[in-house]
Amino acid sequence: MTPNSVRRASGPFGDGMRNSPEIGAIGAFDGKRLCAYMITCREDGWLNILHQMSSHDDLKSFPNHALTFSVTRAAAEDPLWKGFVTVSCP
Repeated sequence: MTPNSVRRASGPFGDGMRNSPEIGAIGAFDGKRLCAYMITCREDGWLNILHQMSSHDDLKSFPNHALTFSVTRAAAEDPLWKGFVTVSCP
């Protein structure tokens, strides 16, 4: 998910994303096709991974694993981050 697609999102979710600079979305793409996305929240030096979803058709390529690796690696390399937390909901 790119910042432009977040700006185009409508309804309560899109409004919430636009009005909350600490909330972000990042995606894993195969060409122009979105294969997985992650919703994050930055707060007090912590990166919270709030939600992550993958396209069923792309699971064989493990885009969710690649996305998690990429995001957590970037957070681990940034000296401003204290750490990161993943949130699991049933």
